[in-house]
Amino acid sequence: MPEALRFELTRKEIPVVLTSPEGQEKEKYVLRELTGKGRDLYLTRMSGKMKYKDDGEPIGITDYSGLQAYLVHLHLYDQEGVQVSFDEVQSYPSSVVSQLFEAAQALSNITGADEEELGND
Repeated sequence: MPEALRFELTRKEIPVVLTSPEGQEKEKYVLRELTGKGRDLYLTRMSGKMKYKDDGEPIGITDYSGLQAYLVHLHLYDQEGVQVSFDEVQSYPSSVVSQLFEAAQALSNITGADEEELGND
């Protein structure tokens, strides 16, 4: 008989510190791993941004607006445990949003393959 699979149910977290343009620490945040429901919410929203062939195979993205910021918003919490608003994330420099997006994807195990499979269900 194979060995039992064992999992830790504590959501992983990554500390995030944002600094003002003057170099002062603005606030401390945390990227928190999504729940299964949160991951499904993101993938469902992504499916609405995809362009598909007649057979359902995804062939590209039709709308990039808020794509990265939305995933960051789902992951990012302030010191009080309040989720950072989508609009606030949208106001961050694009390089910051892109780096947070990549960290969020890794944290919740969301890959490009997940996004490519959206049309195949």
